Amino acid sequence: MHALAMEAPMEQAFETIEMFRPLLPTAKDILPYLERIDAARWYSNFGPLEVSLKARLAEHFKVSPDNTVTAASATAGLISVLRALNLPKDSLCLVPSWTFVATPASAIASELTPYFVDVDETTWALDPETLKKQIPHIKGIIGAVLVVAPFGKTVDIQAWDKFTAETSIPVVVDAASCIDSFRNVKFGKTAVVFSMHATKIIGVGEGAVIISSDAGLVRHVHEQTNFGYYTRRISIPGINSKMSEYSAAVGHAALDLWPERRKQWVATTEYCKSVLEPVAKKHNLTLWFPEDAVSTTCNVRLPTETADAVISQLQVRGIKARQWWDKGCLAQPAYAKYPHGDLSVTERLGRSVISLPFYCDIPQHQLATVAQTLDQILQG
Repeated sequence: MHALAMEAPMEQAFETIEMFRPLLPTAKDILPYLERIDAARWYSNFGPLEVSLKARLAEHFKVSPDNTVTAASATAGLISVLRALNLPKDSLCLVPSWTFVATPASAIASELTPYFVDVDETTWALDPETLKKQIPHIKGIIGAVLVVAPFGKTVDIQAWDKFTAETSIPVVVDAASCIDSFRNVKFGKTAVVFSMHATKIIGVGEGAVIISSDAGLVRHVHEQTNFGYYTRRISIPGINSKMSEYSAAVGHAALDLWPERRKQWVATTEYCKSVLEPVAKKHNLTLWFPEDAVSTTCNVRLPTETADAVISQLQVRGIKARQWWDKGCLAQPAYAKYPHGDLSVTERLGRSVISLPFYCDIPQHQLATVAQTLDQILQG
């Protein structure tokens, strides 16, 4: 690849292309549900809207409501699951370094010590067979594994159920961006946490849903979101991470809109692919989109480790590209002190993956501009 130009022409004016613009239901969409809250005067603590939203989400995932728990955020959901597992304090929680910082933050908040491990070069996720081989070389008690489903792609739940059966180490899946891609996945005992943040496919502002076929675990997670209460007796101290009726109201409105909103996401994704695929073929790029699903990010892996330079040149031209996961968690000062194994794949990904502007109603001409500009930069 030719050397990257250091500056864009100063005399040229560029249209600003935003990285992401959330789009939640409007006040009009939400109003009927707010009126139901007013009538019931039930605002939190598993009210009728939260209960019915849980049932609708269970239907979305083709599971029973008894296998479903909601939470105030995905981070709170991860913490609630880890605490529900009643793991030894300060035991190791194996976490991929190639993830968003909420993943290790959840382990720390659950009184566990994150131990960073590397991901597979192709899937960008932890591999259960590879991890099993690494376990004998990790010093310390391993309490759990936090698996991340990267950027809307699925992971094999049955393989992780098998991992737990063979190692006795519980697994939790951080599937923050996967609420659409997991709709046809066969769930197992391994708990899966989905984000309903404003930046996700079905958003409520802040919220989450947790799925597991383990009814006992689901009950304990429910307890954890409610201070430890299920009946009137507390077995393990919990936290307050319940979803409020107001978040549930937004969730209902989002699900009402979902069939049409998903069509919009599909159309935007297909157009984005159509303009980026020729650039990818020309410059040997890897485009990262989930299969048969939609997600809220467009990530591209460059064939060389020039992510910072390319992002800088895109930004100079008004394109607000960035890296959603930066250089991996261990590059963050807050996490640099924690133990880890070899992280060479994470380091390569951090130097070669860029995140491009992408959201459901981004104008097509802006996506075309992003593709054309990326092509020009890579040509040098």
